[in-house]
Amino acid sequence: MDDRARSAYAQGRLQARHSRRPQAADWRHVEATQDFDHLLELLRGMTPGRWTRALAPTAGIHEAEPALREAWRAHCEEIAGWYAPQWRPALNWLAWLPWLPLLESLARGQPAPPWLQKDPVLSELGTADPARRLEALTDSPLGALAPEWIAGGQLDAGWRRAWRELWPEDASARERKLLARLDAALAAGTMHRTGTAAAVFASLLEAAQREFNRLFRRAGVGPVAAATWLALGAIDLARVRAAIARTRLFGTGSRA
Repeated sequence: MDDRARSAYAQGRLQARHSRRPQAADWRHVEATQDFDHLLELLRGMTPGRWTRALAPTAGIHEAEPALREAWRAHCEEIAGWYAPQWRPALNWLAWLPWLPLLESLARGQPAPPWLQKDPVLSELGTADPARRLEALTDSPLGALAPEWIAGGQLDAGWRRAWRELWPEDASARERKLLARLDAALAAGTMHRTGTAAAVFASLLEAAQREFNRLFRRAGVGPVAAATWLALGAIDLARVRAAIARTRLFGTGSRA
């Protein structure tokens, strides 16, 4: 299959999934439920529900977090596989976007959450020893973030620097312009900002979603559309994780 046929095939699949993305009313139902079983039922009727398939009704936070992150990585790998090989590293790099808040916390020496020990890729970051954490990061797929880690944070800037370095050399001028717009939208910090009030964070997510949707429509057929789709997916994942955390910690039959 040549690149044009591959992109057309991929775009058809992306458009089909995009049409099934949850709307504002769907998210209101998700955010209103207090029951974990009901939440899973709601999510599994939506596109983001694919990330919850491995969750048992008895799953707590420490089971849900690694399962969701691993499902998201698999999702990014699936989407990347639809495109030419030179685009796959840049698309797969978006799999690490949801990790930035935790990585910044670990870089500052904060304790690792218990569920990190269950992660199949980054479990070694769970050590309490700062030198061993840096060694584990360097030896992981996130080794490109080591300069920012050593400098004491700003891993979001490091993530974006590494992402730009993964853009294919043969990307067209139009593709690079769209990628630069996507990069600027990600730079707003909506996916990794910590210490932000809930209402402000929700507003930032909505603004980011509008921009990602505009870029998705403008990108048309091609791998940049996939990158914007994955940016939208990262927002959906953030909402799914927040809803699961809320119901498990404060909802009916809550448990950590």
